[in-house]
This record gives sequence, structure tokens and C-alpha cells, in this order.
Amino acid sequence: MKIWQRIFIVTMFIVTVFTLAMGLLLIGNQYKYQIDAEINNSKKFHENVMASVNVEVQRQMQEKTKSILSDHEFLEAYKAAYERFEDLGYGLKLSMDGENIMNNYDFSDDIVNKNMIKQERYAGYEIVHKSDYYFLIMESENSIYGRKIKCDTEYDITHIYGAYFAQRDRLKVLTIVFSLLSGIILLVTIRFLLRPVKKLQWGIHSISDGDYGRQLEVKGNNEITELTKDVNQMSEKIADDNRAKEEMIESRQVFIDNMAHEMKTPLTAILGFSDILTIKQNLTEEQIKEYSGYIYKEALRLKTMSGKLMELAQIEEKNVKGECVDIGNILDEVILSEQIVLEKSNIKINKKIVNKNVMVDKDLIKSVFYNILDNGAKATTQNGEMDVSMSVENNKVVIKIQDYGIGIPKEDVKKVMEPFYMVDKSRTRKSGGAGLGLALCKKIIELSNGEIEISSDIGKGCLVTVTLPVYDLD
Repeated sequence: MKIWQRIFIVTMFIVTVFTLAMGLLLIGNQYKYQIDAEINNSKKFHENVMASVNVEVQRQMQEKTKSILSDHEFLEAYKAAYERFEDLGYGLKLSMDGENIMNNYDFSDDIVNKNMIKQERYAGYEIVHKSDYYFLIMESENSIYGRKIKCDTEYDITHIYGAYFAQRDRLKVLTIVFSLLSGIILLVTIRFLLRPVKKLQWGIHSISDGDYGRQLEVKGNNEITELTKDVNQMSEKIADDNRAKEEMIESRQVFIDNMAHEMKTPLTAILGFSDILTIKQNLTEEQIKEYSGYIYKEALRLKTMSGKLMELAQIEEKNVKGECVDIGNILDEVILSEQIVLEKSNIKINKKIVNKNVMVDKDLIKSVFYNILDNGAKATTQNGEMDVSMSVENNKVVIKIQDYGIGIPKEDVKKVMEPFYMVDKSRTRKSGGAGLGLALCKKIIELSNGEIEISSDIGKGCLVTVTLPVYDLD
């Protein structure tokens, strides 16, 4: 059962029970009020009967100038008093010293007894149900001039009970009608209030069906709004994760394709020149040296490529354990080593280095600077220059390596740190590159909690910026 159905059933139950209980309470109070009024009227009637009997006895005593009346005279006085109340709508029975003297009473004596429902002062009463009628029965006793007078009355209160039962039946009908109307109104209200939840449910279903980038409409300022915002954030996160996975799969596929292509080229050359050396018999010594040189160069490129692949695979799984080193000294060592190679092309390096401690793997960070300087040297023409500067900004060491070579097209800048990506493949192959150097650099810097960024354009050279957190010895 759905939550809204449970809410509907519980609410309808509460409304119905509450309406019926309140109605019965009101009707019961009205009924009690009417019964109490009839009881009070009966008490007054009894008082009037007793007072009338007393007055009539006194009148007879005065007329006859007697202080005590005979039984016959008492009886005459009672009859005279009785005649005054005979037509007032009450059943009346008078008895003297246990003997009935007047009676228009319909009930037998065993109905009215001493086991009354309620006893107040001299008057007791009970309500008797006989056939389809209800009667209020009351008795009272008094002593008049030595005689024990008992008065019993019965009054028809069927009209009160008839009205009570009719009102109760009407209440049942009204409760049913009210409950139905309340149910319709409640159902419409619940459906209206649950519309945002329904839309949210549809949105979640569409997201679960694969529409990960779906954003639900946000309206109002309530709990549903907050939940919708959370769902939108979840959807956006799922979409981002899905895109990242797709990019990773695509990147891996490109990596495999490029690796297969890069390995196929040198292998084809090696096999081709090997076949020539094997099949042809009349090769000159110069041709043999030439073909052997091609084989050696392509084999060397395969060795370099496999070494870089191994290094990249190891870096992917490596947990770098850094040591505190002076990054300025490391950079000086690398520049000094590269300077010997660069002198052949007459390339000058302008440096501005400061001494600052960082926490890195010494050998890995050297590999990064060797790769960057080597790439810059390959792109720089003879008699060119390169700038290496170092500064501290916001407790971070910022190292900038600038060459003024041919540069990289803007559309290729974001891809140069992907494995096997080469801007100019022919130039890269001639220089012995495999397209893995910058991918290694990026991974090493990330493992060192740093950042690497490349900015370049055709004809404007290339700027590589490496940022590493400063390590404070204190």
C-alpha cells in the first residue's frame, strides 16, 4: 500500500470517528438535559401532590373542627386532592399505610420498588422501557398526621427517546455523507499536494533509465524543493562520473590504438630491412650499414617506448614516498646536465632560481624537468634561448619553463599530456620520442600533490608551469 493511501485511510478513520463521537456527545448532552428537566418536573409534581394532600386534610379538619380525622374522612381528603391532578398527564397512585387508595397507574407494583436507579432526598426514580414506550417512574413517601402517605407517578417520555434515536440515526447518515465529502476533498488535496512528488518520481525514473544529465524543475521553498535540489545534484554527479568513465574508456581505447600503431611502425621497418638483408645477396657494405642502421634506430625506439610504458605503468601503481629536498638545487642539477646537450645546438638557458624545500621523490621530479627541458630543446631552433624561473606564491613553489620554439596549436594543448599524443609525429619520431614524456610528468606531479599546466600557440613558443607545495621544516 502506498504512503498516500495509508494517509488517506488513517485520516478518514480519524475524521469519521471524531465526527461520530462529537455528534453522539452533543446528542447525549441534549438528551440528558431533557431527562433532567423531566425529573425536576416530576419532583415538583410530587411536592405539589403532597402539599395538596396536606392542605386538603387541614381544610377538612377546620371544616369539621376536629384535630384528628377518621380513616373515611382522610380518604375523602385524599380523593379531593387526587382529582386536582388526575388530568395533568401523569400516571398517579396514592397509598396510605401500604394500602392503595387511588390509582390510574398502568404498571404493577413490582416495577416500582426500593431498588431505584437514583435516590435523591425523598424521591427516587428510574426509566422503564415497556414495548415501544419509555416511562419515567418516581416514588416519594411522606407522613401526614400520623399516616404514611406514598405517591407513585409515571410519565411518558417516549417523545424524548424518539427524538434521541431519530437524531442518532440522522447523525449516522450525516456522518456517512460528511465522511464521503471529506474523503473526496482529502483525496483531491492529497493528489494536488503529491504532484511535486509525482514529478520527482518521474524524474528519478528517467534518471534510472539512463538520462543522467536530467535536471528537474525546482519550485517553491519546502521539503520537496530541497529533495528536488538533492536529486539534481545527484543526477549531475552521476552524469559527471559517467562522462569521466566514458572519457577514461575512450582514453584507454585511444591509448591502445596509439600504442599498437606506434609499435607497428618500427616493427614493420625492422621486418622490412631484415628481409632485404636476408633475401638480397649482392648488397654493398654501404647498403648493409645503412639498413642495419635503420634496424638499430627502430629497435632503439621500441626500447625507449617499452621503457616509458613500464615507467608509466609503475607510476600508476606507485605510492610516492617523498623526501625533503631543495627544489632549486634539483633544478640546477638538471639544467647543468642538459646544458652539455644544448651546447651542440647553441641553445642558451636563462635561469632565475631560488632555494626552497619541497616534499617529492627526488628521482621522479628530476625525470619531470628532464622531459620538459628536452621537449623545449627539440622545439627551439639553433642559437635560440630558453627561460627557467622560480618563485614562491601563496606558500607554493612556482616553476616556469619557457621556450621560444614553434609552439603548439591551441586545440592540441589540452591533449599533449595524454599518452602517445604527438603534435608533430614525424618530428617526434625523428628525435626518438614516444609521446609518453608529458603523460609521465603529469602523473608524477599529481602524485607529488602539485599541478602542471601548459600554455602555447603556434609561433609563440610554449610555457610549462609546475606548482608544488612548500615544505616547512618547522
